[in-house]
Amino acid sequence: MAINYESDISYSVTSDIDDLETIRAWLYRIGEPEEDHHLVIDKCKSDPEAMAYFLLAVNCYAVTVKKKIC
Repeated sequence: MAINYESDISYSVTSDIDDLETIRAWLYRIGEPEEDHHLVIDKCKSDPEAMAYFLLAVNCYAVTVKKKIC
């Protein structure tokens, strides 16, 4: 089975961009000051663990709001 590295790379870049936009939208929803958004976004770009942490926070927030727990 041949591996197509180009499609793997483009998927990764596309999914990272989508993830960053999801995190940015969440920062707006939770009322984080817009001037601080770059701190989170830059950290996510350079640290995969930070990206995972913030995506988890986004998902937990979505579940909380959907269930009207907050």
